[in-house]
Amino acid sequence: MRCSIFNCDKKHMNQCCALCPDLRRCKNPCLNHPDRCGKLRAETPREIAVAAGVRYIGKNEAARILDSGETTGEYKPLGRFIRKAGRKFVGIDNRDGDAWTEEFSTEAACVRWLVEDVPREECGP
Repeated sequence: MRCSIFNCDKKHMNQCCALCPDLRRCKNPCLNHPDRCGKLRAETPREIAVAAGVRYIGKNEAARILDSGETTGEYKPLGRFIRKAGRKFVGIDNRDGDAWTEEFSTEAACVRWLVEDVPREECGP
């Protein structure tokens, strides 16, 4: 979970200090607790994706990935990627060099498919 008012000096993100495993060693912790401040919020799809190592890429980089394996059958670079295409989100799962590609109507569905390894049918439109 994220905090909507505090930014951690060490991790450079909006992590709730009350839930942080490094709280006892922290030099500048937030003194609030979610029960008191009410500023705890769910992570956005982008925050979940970035934390899982998914990269957001543009049209040219997506084309480069998908064109790279036409002759060799091995797509490069390896990894997981998201590209926004108009109102759609295209997920590219290239962890094994096969460049599996799916299109989604929401960013959350695309992130779920890439991060949680669930079948496409369970992620929605």
